[in-house]
Amino acid sequence: MEDVNAYKNMSKADKDKMIAEFKYMQELYSNEYRSIINRINDNTEHLNMLYTAQESIENADIIKDKEILSFVGESIFIPSKIINNDKFIVGVGSAFFVEVDAENTKRIISKYINKANNELKKLNNNKKEIEAALFDMSFQMNKLNVLTS
Repeated sequence: MEDVNAYKNMSKADKDKMIAEFKYMQELYSNEYRSIINRINDNTEHLNMLYTAQESIENADIIKDKEILSFVGESIFIPSKIINNDKFIVGVGSAFFVEVDAENTKRIISKYINKANNELKKLNNNKKEIEAALFDMSFQMNKLNVLTS
């Protein structure tokens, strides 16, 4: 009730300033929300690629000496054969690659999957926090609209 009385006693200029600041904060939270959604989508896509790589390594024995399509770039594939299914070239960051045996490759991918899952959990928690803040802001804005009517 104190908030209502305080608001009613404000000048029109102060009310307009408060509403403008409130809308600005709402826009900031909305932008952050969209950014987090994009990061969640990117992270999910990355995670799916990691799971695909993990499955491919698990099935390397099945496809040895059979023709497969190898990805070489933007929607480009080349027919190829897996000759050695115990050695993999693995990117370790900053455009560095190392040759790693199958077991260590599985460990590396598992580590990347765990890291991506942890990041996804953090992003989802941030998303929930921003959703709650946006909901609260929407509620507060509705209260302000009622008071200005």
